[in-house]
Amino acid sequence: LAAAKGTRTLLTTMSPQLQQDVCDTVYADWLEDVGWLANMSKAMVVQVVLRMENSLYVPHEFIPDERKTAFIQRGLAMHGARLLRRGDCWGLDIICLVDNLRKHHSGLALTFMETLSFSYSCLSSCLHEFPSDARLIRKQAIRMTVLRKITKLAESARSRRSGPISLFHFLVADTSRGSQAEIIHLSDEMRYLDLKIQTVMDGQASQDLRMERMERMLSSLTRQIEELSARDHAAPAENARRSNLPALRQYT
Repeated sequence: LAAAKGTRTLLTTMSPQLQQDVCDTVYADWLEDVGWLANMSKAMVVQVVLRMENSLYVPHEFIPDERKTAFIQRGLAMHGARLLRRGDCWGLDIICLVDNLRKHHSGLALTFMETLSFSYSCLSSCLHEFPSDARLIRKQAIRMTVLRKITKLAESARSRRSGPISLFHFLVADTSRGSQAEIIHLSDEMRYLDLKIQTVMDGQASQDLRMERMERMLSSLTRQIEELSARDHAAPAENARRSNLPALRQYT
C-alpha cells in the first residue's frame, strides 16, 4: 500500500509529459478495460490516476455497492457472481445517467485483497478541468444509458410475450405504460432522446393507420375483381342459353 501511494506521490513531482509516459506504462492495462476512459486525453488520465484511492480488504470482508470503478491489484474476490483476480475490475458503468440502469452488485473478499479505485465524484472533479473530455464522456454516458434502457425494455417485453419482438414493439409497450415520473429525472439529452423516440413512434403509428386503410382498399378492389371475373365466366354460358331458347321453342 505504501509503495502504491509512493508511486503516485512520485508521479506528482514529474513533468506533464513524463507523467503521461509513466501512466501509459504502469496503468495502461487497467485503464484499457475502461472503454470510455481509454479515449480520454492523457492529461485527464493522469489526473484520474493521481486521485485514485487504495483500499485493503481482509478475507470474508463485505464489499459494499458504491458508485466507483475499482481495479484489483492483488487478491481474489466474488463480485456480482463473478470471481475476480488481479487485473480484473468492477464498476465500469459509473457514468450511466440513470441509477436503476447501473449494475448494483456487492461483493466479498476471498483473500487479503488490495484495490485501486476512483469514485464518480473524483471523475466529475477531473471532468470540470477538461471540458472537451467532459463532452466525450457525456456522449458515451448517453449511449450507455440508452443501450441499457433498450436492453431492459427488451427483457421486460420478452417476459410478457413469446416469440420474436421488434424494437418498435417494446418501445411502444413501455411508453404505453407511461414513464413520466422517470423522465422528469433525466437530463436534457435524455429528454431530447425520449422526444425523438416518441416522434418516431407517432410517425410509425400514422404509417400503420395509412397501411390499414390501404389494406382495406386492396381487399375491396380484390373482391370487385373477383366479382367481375365471376361475371365474365358466367356471361358466355348465359349467352349460349339465350341463343338456344328459339330452337327449343320451335321444337316444342
